[in-house]
Amino acid sequence: MESKIPLIPLSHVAVCQVRIRKYVCGASLMRDHSGSTKTFHEHLLKKHNLVDPKSNKKLHKTQTNISKLLNNAKLIPKM
Repeated sequence: MESKIPLIPLSHVAVCQVRIRKYVCGASLMRDHSGSTKTFHEHLLKKHNLVDPKSNKKLHKTQTNISKLLNNAKLIPKM
């Protein structure tokens, strides 16, 4: 029986090597032709809750907006 899934060269795939307890994640992520690491960073953030400390400017901005909202907003109960 032949596989209908096309084989992808290893040079076009990045493999996640984050250890989860005793196991390695091993997720295969397609590399972008431009060399961008966006998909890999998204995988690390969504699946492993890991963030690159150098590229989390958006995260800090969101956290400060939430803290300002909590300090300034009035909580009105819904009835």
